[in-house]
Amino acid sequence: MDTPFVNVGQDLEDYAPIGTLTSTYNNSNVEYTFEDFTLGSQDSIPSHVKTWNANESRGGGTVSLTMQQHGDEVYHAGAFEGLSNCSPNETATNYNCTGNFGGIVHINDVTGTLSYNDSTVTIGTAYGVHERILQAGAVPSRILNCLGNAATCIHTWGEKIDSWVFSVDFGPLTQSLVNIDGETMATTGIANTSLAETAHWLDPKSNQLVPYKWHSWAGMSKGRIDSYVTAFGRLYYYWIRKGGMIITYQYLANAVTTFTYPNGTTISESQVAFIEYFRTAYISTPLSPA
Repeated sequence: MDTPFVNVGQDLEDYAPIGTLTSTYNNSNVEYTFEDFTLGSQDSIPSHVKTWNANESRGGGTVSLTMQQHGDEVYHAGAFEGLSNCSPNETATNYNCTGNFGGIVHINDVTGTLSYNDSTVTIGTAYGVHERILQAGAVPSRILNCLGNAATCIHTWGEKIDSWVFSVDFGPLTQSLVNIDGETMATTGIANTSLAETAHWLDPKSNQLVPYKWHSWAGMSKGRIDSYVTAFGRLYYYWIRKGGMIITYQYLANAVTTFTYPNGTTISESQVAFIEYFRTAYISTPLSPA
């Protein structure tokens, strides 16, 4: 992947009216449908490990994937129960845990096929992430959240460790999770976890000076994780929001991740990584500090 520019947005309401996305659910499964696309999960009783299935045919391409959930969901924008206490007139932000539910779930063991016209690729070993976001009240523009040195989200996956770190310069705010030894651990706060840009590149297509190397660390309940991430492919697009525009970069990357236990023993492995980088490009109208 190294596509200079993709002219897309992030929101379904950019393309379809409210109600186009539908869902059905009960205590053990849920399915989302958008036009010809379906995404569904089924709990494995009694372990409650979810199996996700994604199926779609559109524009000459067909997706048929099966994905296994790895680890527990970690909240990053408030708990689901908090939505019931939201004022419909209050503008929510991603970081005050008011008016939002947001969770990160890592997906391992992705298998299936991707087809386009007469060509089919069989997925052998792949990874993914499911980010679940629900909002009550006014939807925030996120223009303020991506000011300064941007907002960055990094996922890494390996055979023994997978991790996530989310860092916002405007705040500041940093959160991390790690799945290791069959357990999900999470932490938050810049005293416990941090993300640093360690090298930059002047993109000749966007004329933006953007990072391509990072170092993240987090102190967890059972040890410390360090990841050194180097990107090798990117795409970017303009995310038009109320009051301005955010330039969004998505990278494929390599990572070297080490987990150090309190007794000094370590697990270290080469990994694959995916990065999202959100930077406010301009503000067209004054914004209130919501």
